[in-house]
Amino acid sequence: MNDEKTKAEIGRLSEEWTRAIRDRDHAALDRLIADDFTFTSERGRWGKARFIENTLRWDLLGMEFADVLIRVHGPTAVFQARVALRARLDGRDFSGESYLTDIWVDRGGGWQAIARQWSRPSA
Repeated sequence: MNDEKTKAEIGRLSEEWTRAIRDRDHAALDRLIADDFTFTSERGRWGKARFIENTLRWDLLGMEFADVLIRVHGPTAVFQARVALRARLDGRDFSGESYLTDIWVDRGGGWQAIARQWSRPSA
């Protein structure tokens, strides 16, 4: 797969991941996220099972990517974006602007996310 096709595929998968969170689609999340996945934010770091469990608590109203940068390095792709999030978590408004970096790996059976770094801009 050439870099442009890979970039398009990673962009498509990133949108699919967002829809899976919005729709609480556990099967899609399980397919898109590698078993050795780690999520890191100002609240800590955890693995796939806890990440999926936490996403099922979200009421995701919208998640729009801007300033998207996708870089391909062989079987690894890095997706970076500014995110406009409209969401509630456990009844609390959690909307705002954030930044994310996702690392995707093609292990021969398709692309899976192995890491997500989520950060809020400093005040």
